[in-house]
Amino acid sequence: MLKRRVLEACVLSLTLVTSAAHAEPRDPVAAQALFDDARKLMLTGQYAEACPKLAESQRLDPGIGTAFNLADCDEKIGLIASAWALFLEVASQARASGEAEREAAAKGRAAKLEPKLPRLRIRVGADNRPPGLEITRDGIAVGPAQWGSVVPVDPGRHEIVAKAPGRQTFTRSVTAEQGVVLDFELPPLAPGADAAPAAAAATPVAAAGAPAPEPSEKRTSSGPSPLVYVLGGVGIVGVGVGTTFSFMAMADNDDSKTHCNPSDPNKCSAEGVEQRNSAIKKGNVATVGFVVGGASLAGALVLWLVGGSSGDSSKAGVTAGGNVGANGGELHLSGRFW
Repeated sequence: MLKRRVLEACVLSLTLVTSAAHAEPRDPVAAQALFDDARKLMLTGQYAEACPKLAESQRLDPGIGTAFNLADCDEKIGLIASAWALFLEVASQARASGEAEREAAAKGRAAKLEPKLPRLRIRVGADNRPPGLEITRDGIAVGPAQWGSVVPVDPGRHEIVAKAPGRQTFTRSVTAEQGVVLDFELPPLAPGADAAPAAAAATPVAAAGAPAPEPSEKRTSSGPSPLVYVLGGVGIVGVGVGTTFSFMAMADNDDSKTHCNPSDPNKCSAEGVEQRNSAIKKGNVATVGFVVGGASLAGALVLWLVGGSSGDSSKAGVTAGGNVGANGGELHLSGRFW
């Protein structure tokens, strides 16, 4: 019953997020207004108020110019690692679009910040990696590939959390300083209250002459349900589609700006309007891909965590299908759950 309800909830959530994705188009008009407000705030030194407006403008209508200003604003409020990464991203986009002057400016700003970057290295001993160990920094997953690597971070306090099944959750705050490499060694996680006992309980043995106990119901073979792989596959495809169309949308949007009035970006030639509409459509497809992909991966994770096994596959079936086009995307899931 639990598995059935979980599966039905996953299908419902996928339907809802896909519908919501169709209703979230780009908004270049609002983005321009936010950008103008942010620039005025920056001129008066009100960077803390300006940065969120630039970030929202970039979300509504991504552009190289907005990204450059956001990086500049982040640097002014002390988020130098965020600014450094964003300057490098602007340089990469400028190089791809042939804007040599902007590329050089972004690279120069990043180069000046690099010596000041705080860096954090999280070390995890080879004998201190219990099964299922998960580490996060400020809520962001720190995968095994990062363990032992030096990673730039913004100055200030950062919260490190480590957890594993059967172990107590570990939380520690560390402070990063400009130009300093901070080494953090994860201590062993203490056993949790629900940890398995050190010695297994003895198996009862029937006394001589007593009837043998009835055999318990045979357990089905363990292992993930096929539906986990189906949802995982859909999730990977969705994220891939989202990434591809996101880059295509950004390229079309940047191209459209060459056909618009610099003093009024909303006054464009027919070609500029066509390119901007194309960018909006591709942006919508990217949003659908990311949302559906993320929801599918989340559904696969939920099924895996609740213990769906391959032995249950004879009682559950699912078919998945979908399509993505210039005007949006759809995901269809159907099946039986009992």
